[in-house]
Amino acid sequence: MKSWISRFGILYFALALVPLTWDTVVPLVAQDVLGIPEPAWSGSGDTAWNYVHIAVNATVATAGATVWTLVRPQQRALAPTLALTLRAYLFKALSAYGLMKLFGTQFPTPSLIKLTTTYGESSPMGAAWAYMGASPGYATFTGVAELVGALLLLSRRTTTLGAFVLLGVMANVVPSSSPCSSRTDVSSFLPSPPCSSRSFVPPRHIDSRG
Repeated sequence: MKSWISRFGILYFALALVPLTWDTVVPLVAQDVLGIPEPAWSGSGDTAWNYVHIAVNATVATAGATVWTLVRPQQRALAPTLALTLRAYLFKALSAYGLMKLFGTQFPTPSLIKLTTTYGESSPMGAAWAYMGASPGYATFTGVAELVGALLLLSRRTTTLGAFVLLGVMANVVPSSSPCSSRTDVSSFLPSPPCSSRSFVPPRHIDSRG
C-alpha cells in the first residue's frame, strides 16, 4: 500500500507539472460524468473547471499507480522520486504566485469602480483582493517570502529551510483567503464556505429601523 501511494503521488504531481491540454476532457467529464454545467477556465484556481481538473488528474494517477504496481511491484527508491516531483510541483506553483505578487498582477491597485462599490455590494473575494491591492507592501512581502521559499526547495540541502519558510507563508495565506474564495460556479456541487457571497446581505435589504 505504501508503494502504491508513492506511485500515485509521483504520477499526480507529474501530471500537474506537464502542460497538458484538458480543454476537451474537463468539460466532458464535468457534463457527462458529474452532471455539472460546462465549466469555463479562468485565472482563478477556485472554479469548477479546476476542481474537475483535479479529479481527472487523480483518476489518471490512480489508474497509472495501479498498473505500475502490478507490473513492477518490487520497485525501490520511490521516496526520492516522490520528494523530487513534490518539490518541483511546489516550486512551480509558489514561484508563480510569488512573481505575480511582486509585479502586482495578482492583487492590482483597486480601480475607481471598486473604490466606489459599497462594502455590502462587494463579494467576499472582491473585498479581500481590494484590501491586498491597497496594501502593496504586504503583497510584496508575501510574494518575496513565497519566491524565496520556492527557490530553497530546489536544493536538497535547503529543502527543510524552504519548507519552514513556506509553512509560515501558508499559515497566513490559507486562513485569510480560503473561507472567502467561493465562486458561484462551484456552489452548485460544493458546500458554501462560512463567508461565501451568499452570506452577504446588501445594505438595501436591511431594515434601518431594526
